[in-house]
Amino acid sequence: MKIKIFVFIFFICSNFFAQDIQYARKVIDSLCSKSFNGRAYVFDGDKLAAQYIESELKKKNIKNFGNTFFQPFTVSANTFPKNVIVKVDGKELIAGTEFVPFPQTAKCTGKFNIEYLDKQIINDKYLFRKFLNSKHSKNVVAIDTVGISDKELRKLIEYSTNFNLFNAKAILSIDSGHLRIGISSSQAWFPSLRISSEAISNNSKILEIKLLPKFVKDYQTQNIIGYIEGESDSVIVFSAHYDHLGAIGNQAYFYGANDNASGVSMLLDLARHYSQQKPKYTIVFMFFSAEEIGLLGSKYYTENPLFPLSKIKFLFNLDMVGTGDEGICLVNGKVFEKEANLLIEINKEKELLPDVSQRGKASNSDHHFFFENAVRCFFIYARGGIGEYHNVFDKPETLPLTEYEDFFRLLTNFIERYE
Repeated sequence: MKIKIFVFIFFICSNFFAQDIQYARKVIDSLCSKSFNGRAYVFDGDKLAAQYIESELKKKNIKNFGNTFFQPFTVSANTFPKNVIVKVDGKELIAGTEFVPFPQTAKCTGKFNIEYLDKQIINDKYLFRKFLNSKHSKNVVAIDTVGISDKELRKLIEYSTNFNLFNAKAILSIDSGHLRIGISSSQAWFPSLRISSEAISNNSKILEIKLLPKFVKDYQTQNIIGYIEGESDSVIVFSAHYDHLGAIGNQAYFYGANDNASGVSMLLDLARHYSQQKPKYTIVFMFFSAEEIGLLGSKYYTENPLFPLSKIKFLFNLDMVGTGDEGICLVNGKVFEKEANLLIEINKEKELLPDVSQRGKASNSDHHFFFENAVRCFFIYARGGIGEYHNVFDKPETLPLTEYEDFFRLLTNFIERYE
């Protein structure tokens, strides 16, 4: 009889967490669909994602502060609503894989000669200075950065590129591997592209380009905030940014599966869990916009809180939690040792994640401004597995969710035991 009961309980638990994974997959697939346009400020991608998150919260009967889940604020961003045409010696390159615009790039249209700045020149201070002092105003300067590991040299190249010290018509930064993109709250005075080393060589002569970014000023975006009342009015916050890097016209989409549809799915899963059983503490769910521009959503929230920040007992900021082959890392884990030790203890007892490691403080995600306002908090990210980041390959179909279930268990067990 005992064996039958154990098997029944095991079956129920397995089925419950299998449903968690299915729900997580559904959320991630939805947020990463092309219809959401990369969840940024081109084609209202952020608004479409916000509406989706709002609809999921409403399904779970999550409460809001006032009459809306949305907390609006404004940002400025350089966007790419139109397709970008780039040809090297007549061959058209593929957006996202063979080239990406630098986030702050200016407009550029036309055909230009390519001047190639190779490693031989870069490594020779005299030749590099001579190249800098030459006239390049009618040409495009292509800078080969592949294989340069010297930190000081890379800083010099980065500085020369970011400020166009060559006074070139445009800058091409040649790089290997998967090309990364960012998002900028300003627009530079010159055009710039990152190009794959497989798409250009030192024999390349002509660049043809049609690049028409649109700088959007005072664009209204929104945070999304909801809560579930607990047995105590002390507050535990789970936060995650839902924005990503947008799209290049209809050529390339930056899906952001791990960064950070994974964190959003975990928050919505926790909302579903606690909507079915009253939590020990009041749980607040915060979905931030504009993290990719500089943590602007969380900064705005801490400056305009919907309830006193002093009521927050602890905050978990989840960002890039879709892997976990090597466990998780707690940023601020060496600062708030009580909470870190409890997570480590639970993890060991329950045999959940491969490892729970600790770091000191860092200003690299949305926990930062809460920490600056004396809120106890962790930024948690998963370690190991795929390393795709800020490129077109951070996709749902390759996101393993290796330790998703055990991470979910770890968080819910923490809430039960935290005093």
